[in-house]
Amino acid sequence: MFSSLILALGLTLSFADGEPQTGALFQTLPEDGVWAKYDVAVKIDSQEIPLQWNARMVGKAFHEGKACRILELEQTTADPASIVQFPPVLWRLVIPESEFGTDKNPLSKAVKVWRKEGDEEAGSHASMKDADSLFAGFANGPMTDLKRGADKATHSWQRGDLKCEVITGTGEAMLNTAKFTLTHRVLREKSVPFGFVSTDAVLSIEGQATKITAKVSLVDSGKDAVAKLPQLLP
Repeated sequence: MFSSLILALGLTLSFADGEPQTGALFQTLPEDGVWAKYDVAVKIDSQEIPLQWNARMVGKAFHEGKACRILELEQTTADPASIVQFPPVLWRLVIPESEFGTDKNPLSKAVKVWRKEGDEEAGSHASMKDADSLFAGFANGPMTDLKRGADKATHSWQRGDLKCEVITGTGEAMLNTAKFTLTHRVLREKSVPFGFVSTDAVLSIEGQATKITAKVSLVDSGKDAVAKLPQLLP
């Protein structure tokens, strides 16, 4: 998610009791055709970058005898000043249905991964981490020091207020030789697609003073998703 800009600058959650086992942002399995839209506000020092994510379930497939679902995750920006640093990126993932669920990390278990940036052809990769370790590390959410908040938090969107459970924790990611530590505060609510409502994250780079924050917030959802890379099948 942040790779292009960092290079340019030179630079789970459970709904049950007890502590969560993973902090993956996307966990539960929506019905086919469901989509969720998120506003993404990135700030690097004083520079603000408005982005948007659209996650959509766009089909079913079989891979090596396993029933799978196809998820497309798209990142875009409507800000002309940000397009050069953050060109549109579209992921297409084939994930076994069994890898979805509370306290699971389905994006990390994809058996087929394609990534398309801008006008380039979609490329095949062994994993999201192999294609973009920083984006994958962010989407994995917090993986260590996981804690469940004692109180619910409220997230307001166009359909009213959601009373969400709060998960906090940390994660790590690499970009070239730079090591990132990510500190997340994630809101989850089981009635929304993937169970993912929002995350507030702070990213620190080992040995650097650069301050990076990112807030991802659910703003809309629907049931009429259309694939943008339907030709890519396992």
